[in-house]
Amino acid sequence: MVLHRFVLHNDRIGEASEPVLAPGQVGLLSGWGVFSTLRVADGVLFAFERHWARISRDAATMHVPLPYDPEAIHRRLLELVEANRAFNSTLR
Repeated sequence: MVLHRFVLHNDRIGEASEPVLAPGQVGLLSGWGVFSTLRVADGVLFAFERHWARISRDAATMHVPLPYDPEAIHRRLLELVEANRAFNSTLR
């Protein structure tokens, strides 16, 4: 597994080495959150719409706020792929 230099956290692309968790975070303490794993093939997010639909449904079921729109997330994920030069990779 290759770990990349940059991560997307709270709508900000930053160094993976920067601490992003804080004591008292709900997700850290109780595992509250949702995630998906996306394949990136030749710089394209595979089946993004299907993944977004699933994560939206899961977030609603678990009462986890999902304050972003899919176009904004899609755009930021492509920026992350570009920053890491990870055109054939997996995003989580």
